[in-house]
Amino acid sequence: MNRKKDRRHIILTAAERLLRHYGPHKTTISDIAREASVGVGTVYLEFSSKDDILSALSTQRYSTILHTMQQASQQHTDPAEQIDALLQARFDALLKLSEEGTHAPDLLHCACDSIKHAYLCFREQEEQLMIAILQDGQQQGLFSLENPTLTARSIFDALFKFSPPWIHTNCRESLIESHTQLKKLIRLGLLATNHT
Repeated sequence: MNRKKDRRHIILTAAERLLRHYGPHKTTISDIAREASVGVGTVYLEFSSKDDILSALSTQRYSTILHTMQQASQQHTDPAEQIDALLQARFDALLKLSEEGTHAPDLLHCACDSIKHAYLCFREQEEQLMIAILQDGQQQGLFSLENPTLTARSIFDALFKFSPPWIHTNCRESLIESHTQLKKLIRLGLLATNHT
């Protein structure tokens, strides 16, 4: 790792530790510099603002979740199983991240514009992943749907309860039961009548 990447990594790691514990609103650039054992000026050499740091961390987390979803879906050839695996991987990753600290969910959802932007980018990417699977299932005659784009958007709208910050505020067992039931409903709703 070159020096600039190493310095950036050290700052992001320190920032993530603080942000998980104190949240974005109570963590300052000075706090991050102190935690990273660098000067405030060094932080500003790497990041233009605290929002820039939040954006980098949020984007990193969402990229990891998306990669996990892609890997899970690629373990299967049947589109219905791909969707089930993708949705389960998404749920598991978000649930795990929500348990990493008091303010860990804030890195995926809060009032900061940079985190909102990272979420919107993630949402678009996960919808594209779902659309590709839906189109494949439609072409194979497995799924009965009119508009894969609208269907993908509707699926992720239905999963809103299983996203930050709501995933963090609900009982784990209840979330697991509800998510399992919703996956079954999605699968049944997608399948063509001759495949149910």
